[in-house]
Order: sequence, then structure tokens, then C-alpha cells
Amino acid sequence: MGRELVEIDNRGQITWATAVGRVADALNPLGHVARMVAELNACVVDHRRMDLALRRLQAQREVVNFEMKEQWLYRHRKLTVIFDGHADQMRETQILARRLGQAYDNAVVMSVNPSEPDEVRLLSQQTTVAMGAQMLGLHGQRGDLLIGLARVFQLGEVTPDVALWRSLEA
Repeated sequence: MGRELVEIDNRGQITWATAVGRVADALNPLGHVARMVAELNACVVDHRRMDLALRRLQAQREVVNFEMKEQWLYRHRKLTVIFDGHADQMRETQILARRLGQAYDNAVVMSVNPSEPDEVRLLSQQTTVAMGAQMLGLHGQRGDLLIGLARVFQLGEVTPDVALWRSLEA
């Protein structure tokens, strides 16, 4: 199987392969019909070749589509994991920040409460200084997490996208 048995150029001109002429010669007992039979069968053979080639292309396309879909799903799963990880960290950081803020407020109240002994007020003052530094560090960490989220998702509202990705996986 090399080239086509029937070649058709851009102008619609038909050229028959040498094999068609040889088969027509072998069919010469049929007379003038021999050439027609050879040409019709050449059309059948080429048509079958084209069908086979088309089926191969369709199978290749299905493989490529499957691989692309798998890559797409893999990427979206990974992005969802990143998003969830950052979201969890943000929640944990917010909870810690809230608790740290409450503890800081309690320490400030104790540090200025005249009914507390001097040692308690001094320790509370020292604690507010240390907790203030922790709160500044935590605030910076929260900012880093937000920047990370912004980089991953190029800003904008992503929660609906993540919900959509999850629904596609289900």
C-alpha cells in the first residue's frame, strides 16, 4: 500500500495509478468494461483506506482528548488543594489572631488594673510587649498568605471556580 490508486488534483483532474491499468489489462476478457471494473474497485480500495485512516485519526483524537482532560483535571485538583491549603491556613491564622487579640486585651487590662499586685501588672506589661510583637508577625504572615492566594489565582473571586472544579470531579 503506497500511494493512492486514484489521485485527484485541486482542479478535479483524475489520475489513475499504474496498478489500475495493469488490473484492467488482466481483466481484458471483459472488453471495454474491464477498465471500469478496475477503476471502480480502485475507488473502493481507496475509500476503505480513507475510512481506516479516518478511524485511526478519530482514535488518536480520543486519546489526545482523554490525555488533555486528565491533565486538565489533574491541574484543577492541584489548584484546589493549593486553594484549600491556603484557605485553611488563613482560617487558622484568623482564629489565632482573634485569640491572640483577646489575650492581649486581657493582659492590657491586667497591666493597668490598680487592684492587681505590682508583679502581676509588671508581668502583664511584659506580656503585652511580647504579644504585640507576635501580633505584628502574625499580621505579616496573614499578608504573605493573601499574596500567595493572589498569585495562585491571579486575584479575583475564586471560591465559585473551586466549587465548580469540585462539582466536575464528582
